[in-house]
Amino acid sequence: MGGARAHRAQEVRRQGAGGDELTNPEIAATFARVLGRPVRYQRLPLFVTRLVLGKEFHQMFKWFNEQGYRADLAMLRSEYPEITPTSLEAWLAREGWGNKGTSYAPHAKTFIAKIPREG
Repeated sequence: MGGARAHRAQEVRRQGAGGDELTNPEIAATFARVLGRPVRYQRLPLFVTRLVLGKEFHQMFKWFNEQGYRADLAMLRSEYPEITPTSLEAWLAREGWGNKGTSYAPHAKTFIAKIPREG
């Protein structure tokens, strides 16, 4: 039974599992609700990401802006009823983001990326 369950979980990941499919402004509004303070989405011009963050981050932001993650949530819920998707809001609350208040200190469970400088 464990093998079949693992296979189904792998298939869900392959299909692009997600609990929400939100726009960037909707993501900002979700963070605002959880944090209890205003959060504003501001799109950076792509040339700024290239100059400041380098080629790889530029390509990532370009992909987010042009394509982004997509998941057929209705199909996933229909095909995999045993999986309860987690919304961004529920995940943020569960991970303690609501307790951050106005502090900008890194979250204990948040990965801090070291961005290498291009030489």
